[in-house]
Amino acid sequence: EQYWRRRSSVCSASNSDSGSSSLSSSFAETAKDVNDKISFLNSVERHTSDPDADGVIIGNDIGLTSTPRALYAETVNNVCIIFLDIVGFSKFSMKLKPIQVMDMLRDLFGRYDALCDKHDVLKLETIGDAYVCATNLLKDKDKNPEDELMNAKIAALHALEMSKDMVLQAESVIIPKSYPRSSVQVRVGIHIGQVTCGVLGERLPKFTVL
Repeated sequence: EQYWRRRSSVCSASNSDSGSSSLSSSFAETAKDVNDKISFLNSVERHTSDPDADGVIIGNDIGLTSTPRALYAETVNNVCIIFLDIVGFSKFSMKLKPIQVMDMLRDLFGRYDALCDKHDVLKLETIGDAYVCATNLLKDKDKNPEDELMNAKIAALHALEMSKDMVLQAESVIIPKSYPRSSVQVRVGIHIGQVTCGVLGERLPKFTVL
């Protein structure tokens, strides 16, 4: 009996050490992932050679420390932002299980991600049932005004084509448990003009467009 008590004690200690090691490894991987994301967001900044340029703000320290300045921000002209949400989402989603809502959004947003590649559109974020993307945002700007205007027109056409395809793709996504069987209906809006974009937040910093 004493032998089994000792063996049980040793096994418990071994499992505890193994769990502690696994937990420490998990924390280390999480910290590395956060640092990698911060490095990626920092690389978005395209004016490192001229930190005092108009419209550009660069933080002195990319670390997770308190700073009164944005990590990165700039003003961009001739940007097309596409906003989309689902008609009646709040009403019909209340009748569904969360997993059913997630599956429906995964199907819909997966189609939109593919459209972004097709139309040279930059996906910005999803917020609930809303999908936000943009054209002509993180593009190298031409110094020639005529070329810049031409690129803006091309970006606007891409935004229009993207919007039309988003509406068409939504018709292929069925609302779960709908009777009669009905597809998702969406609303799309487009903003064209000047925007300010940058990285906000000290913990898990996020690229944001205002």
